[in-house]
Amino acid sequence: MRITTPVKGFTGTVVGVQFTDGVGDTDNPTALSYFRRHGYTAGEDTEATEDETPETPVNEDVSGAEETRDEDTPAVKPAGNASKQAWYEYALANGFDADELNGLDRNELRDLVAD
Repeated sequence: MRITTPVKGFTGTVVGVQFTDGVGDTDNPTALSYFRRHGYTAGEDTEATEDETPETPVNEDVSGAEETRDEDTPAVKPAGNASKQAWYEYALANGFDADELNGLDRNELRDLVAD
């Protein structure tokens, strides 16, 4: 599925998806969920006009995060001071179960998946 970044012309990798000039492609359900939550447009949504400003989610509930991941897509380790959500998603992508992650704070999540 075609993904368009909220930053016009972005080139780089986000959650294992390579973007060139603001456009990438993936069918990974976890990545698609991440992109939709963070203001990227996906599939039919890519027809959005440049005047539209994506909504930025505030205080997301991490317990509803997707738990599936394409095994060929490597998870990108977040920075040490990354959000609780980033560490939660990284832990899910590395095989941890949501039941064992729920209730942990950011530092506990980070320590759990530390290399």
